[in-house]
Amino acid sequence: MLILISLSTPGDYTITILFRPKVDSSPDLVSYTVSKPLTVSSLLKFSRPLFAYLHVHSDTVGTNSTSYKFSYGRLIAGLDILGYTANDFNITAAKWSSTIATISEANSSHSNSFLIFPGIEWCGNSAAGGDHNVVFLDDPATATLEF
Repeated sequence: MLILISLSTPGDYTITILFRPKVDSSPDLVSYTVSKPLTVSSLLKFSRPLFAYLHVHSDTVGTNSTSYKFSYGRLIAGLDILGYTANDFNITAAKWSSTIATISEANSSHSNSFLIFPGIEWCGNSAAGGDHNVVFLDDPATATLEF
């Protein structure tokens, strides 16, 4: 169940959530309550924090399609920013071009609410520091990569 709350008056609040499992649910599920403080201020230069996840695989070593992962990030996970990270040892110029087209289409469709950055997972030696995410902040339509 999703409940939206709008707090337009500045001040300090406490958000309390009570989880009560259905009567016919697993006996392992128990009721619990979580309370967290929240301050609403008109002094912030931005309207809210942004939520991002910058390490999403799909076509190279992940499951499901790129479009599915983008939809999941936006609609299910509630992210504002997502970083697509193709594995450097699996990506090809053709696959990169296809993915960039999918990213550009998604970014133009949801430009005010969801942003996707393309990237590469640079796969290094685990003993020497492991993998690293490389996120490309330039416009993929004008900044091309060499494969």
